[in-house]
Amino acid sequence: MMRFANLAILIGLVAICGCADNSIGKVHGTVTLDGKPVGEAMVLFEPQKSGRPALAVTDAEGNYQLMFSATGEGASVGTYLVRITTGQDQVLEDGGGVAVPAVNERVPKEYNSASTQEVTVESGSNQIDFHINTQGS
Repeated sequence: MMRFANLAILIGLVAICGCADNSIGKVHGTVTLDGKPVGEAMVLFEPQKSGRPALAVTDAEGNYQLMFSATGEGASVGTYLVRITTGQDQVLEDGGGVAVPAVNERVPKEYNSASTQEVTVESGSNQIDFHINTQGS
């Protein structure tokens, strides 16, 4: 079972994308859903101008620490669109490699496929928490 269908592609993009600005901010935080920590969620920061994306996977307590490469922590200074997902796909061995949902998405679309979440990363340490509420979504 593949944990996140696009995770390998995103890691590849993070590894090969150029970085226009060498200023890096360390980024960490917590993801909660209706007040409870969200474990094993992918947190992706997509740059709004130039630079490379950064990503993380939350631990069981919902904590994350962004990485912009295999060994580089943080993200370039700038503005990002944030996508958070808990959905996982499974590729069927006997079904011609078709991906089907193995774990349904719990995070509202405003935080992933139709994200409206913008954040700014500054140099130094950045704590950016996401307190997601499904009430009214």
